[in-house]
Amino acid sequence: RSDFNDGYSLFVFNLNPSEDTDALSPVSNGNLRLEIRFRVPLPHTTTLIVYACYDSILEINSK
Repeated sequence: RSDFNDGYSLFVFNLNPSEDTDALSPVSNGNLRLEIRFRVPLPHTTTLIVYACYDSILEINSK
């Protein structure tokens, strides 16, 4: 809690639908929106860093 009060925080979300992390999820496309609202406007500019790690499939066709 002291880190949050000092301006540092870390929130982690697992968006993987299955518990088995060795398996690939079905291919899907979409958007992710993050909306944050504060009770009081922040006194300084704030930086948000998003780190995403995911399995992917690269498909190359003849076209």
